[in-house]
Amino acid sequence: MRYTEKILKLNDKVYVLGNAKIDRDKGDTLEIRGDKKERPFLITNLTEQEVMMRKANHGMLSLTTAFSCLMFACLFYLGIQGSFSPADYLTAAFIAPVYMSFIVLVLHYNDLIFLKQRASRNLSNIEVSMQKRYNLIPNIEKIVKKYMAHESGLLKQLTRLRTMSRSKNKGLDEFASQLESEQTVLTQIIAKAEDYPDLKAVALNKKLMTKLVDLENEVALMREGYNDAVTFYNTRITSVPDVFFARFFGFKAIDLFIYKERKFSKADINW
Repeated sequence: MRYTEKILKLNDKVYVLGNAKIDRDKGDTLEIRGDKKERPFLITNLTEQEVMMRKANHGMLSLTTAFSCLMFACLFYLGIQGSFSPADYLTAAFIAPVYMSFIVLVLHYNDLIFLKQRASRNLSNIEVSMQKRYNLIPNIEKIVKKYMAHESGLLKQLTRLRTMSRSKNKGLDEFASQLESEQTVLTQIIAKAEDYPDLKAVALNKKLMTKLVDLENEVALMREGYNDAVTFYNTRITSVPDVFFARFFGFKAIDLFIYKERKFSKADINW
């Protein structure tokens, strides 16, 4: 649970591991910040492979020590019974494969659980971003009703979008459909704004559009993180030896989050 780096020199290439969050200022990039409540977090001038090997060496040393203590305890217990028969030595010899099999089972199972939970957590991040977008829709609808009263088709799409966003327990297909619909509406609003000078002059409208673009980029970043986590998890449960643990414990493949993404920038609404 603890990692210490003694020195970082100027111009060293560093490996950073931690929880990524949306940049508060730009909104279109991720940054990693240390937080006492969130783990892990480390900055090192070692490569990822070197960090993993260092941790692996410490882990193997601990396992070897524990195994030696277990063997000694077993032999000591058999010794105080008064004799060392062949059966006693055979029993002690069986400790090694049983012990190591149990350790491997626990490590692989916990690893698969972690990978699955990471994908679920990334999906929850997408749901949070989608909820933020939903909270903007009523305000956008009010502005469109006031300044684009003749755009009945656009108003109907906003009403449909608000209804769609209100439903709970949506799957990836529903999220994809909602995002594509929101992108269509956003594109139309940006295009129609050129025909409504009064709308372009409304500061609240531009603020809402900017926020919606920021959330568009946020969802794209969250989706990328989710798909990366899912791809890694799906690869692990189909690779040896994890495929045997996955089948035995019922780990199933997770679907990727795919939709027709359109990139927006603040320049698109620079009226």
